[in-house]
Amino acid sequence: MYTSCGAFEEAKQIFNDLPCTSVYPWNALLRGSVISGKKHYLDVLKAYTEMRALGVELNVYTFTTVIKSFAGAPALFQGLKAHGLLIKNGLVDSSIIRTSLIDFYFKCGRINLACRVFDEIPNSDVLVWGAMVAGFVHNRRQREALEYVRWMVEEGVEVNSVVVMSVLPAMGEVSEQRLGKEVHAYVVKTTEYYRRVPIQSALIDMYCKCGDMSLARRVFYSSAERNLVCWTALMSGYAWNGRLEQALRSTIWMQQEGFRPDVVTVATVLPVCAQLRALKQGKQVHAYALKHWFLPNASI
Repeated sequence: MYTSCGAFEEAKQIFNDLPCTSVYPWNALLRGSVISGKKHYLDVLKAYTEMRALGVELNVYTFTTVIKSFAGAPALFQGLKAHGLLIKNGLVDSSIIRTSLIDFYFKCGRINLACRVFDEIPNSDVLVWGAMVAGFVHNRRQREALEYVRWMVEEGVEVNSVVVMSVLPAMGEVSEQRLGKEVHAYVVKTTEYYRRVPIQSALIDMYCKCGDMSLARRVFYSSAERNLVCWTALMSGYAWNGRLEQALRSTIWMQQEGFRPDVVTVATVLPVCAQLRALKQGKQVHAYALKHWFLPNASI
C-alpha cells in the first residue's frame, strides 16, 4: 500500500521489520515500485539483486514483476539475464512468464526474440496471442498484428476485448475497413463488448481513419453511453478527414450534452483553429485551458 502511494520510506520501515528470507514481502516491495512507474526501475533492480544475494527463493510472481519493470525502462540486458535465470530455474514454461517475456522483447524492439518465445509455446492461450498482437501494434507493424489475429481465429482461440482494443487502431492505420467491419460485427454479436465505451470509441476512430465518417457517426450516435472519449474520437476523425468546421463545432455540441473538454480535447481542437485561421475561437480555447489549469502542458 505504501509503495503504491509513493511512500517508499514508510514502506521500507515496515519491510525492514520482516524476515528477509521470505519472498512475499520482497514481492510486495517490487510490485509497489513497478506500479509507481519506470523512474523506480533502479529501485526494482536493486531489490531484485539483493534478493538473489540473500538467497531468497524467487517465484513466478517475482519474475513477472521484475520483467514488467525491465520492459518499461526498457532494460534489454537485464531482461536477457532474467530470461536465462528463468530457464535455469525451470520457471520459463509458465504461461504468465512467457507472456511477460513477449511483452518485454516487443517493448525493447526485439521482435524476433518475441516471436521466438511465442513459437516455443505448445498451446498458446488468448493472453499470449493478445501480447503478440499488442506487441506488433506497439512497434507499428500493423500488418503483422492483423495476420496474427487471423491466425488466432483459425486456431480456434476466442478473441477477447483486449485483443479487439489492440487491433482496431491497427486497422485504422492501414485502412483495413473490410476486416474492421468483421470485428465490428463480432463486437455487436458479443453484447458485453459492444456496451463498453472504450471499444465504441476505438470503432469510431477506426472508421474515421478509414475515411468512412458515415459509419463512424452511426457508431457514435448508436451509443447510449457515449462519453468525452467518444466525442474526442469523432472530433479527431473530422479533423483527420479535413472536415474542420465540424471538428470545431464538436466542442460546442459535446458541451451541450454536458461533457467538459479535457486536455486531449483541447490539444485536438487547437490545430483545427490554426488551420481554419479561427483566431477568435483559438483564443477562447486558450482561455478555457488557462481557466481549467491545463497549462503548462507539452501536448497543448
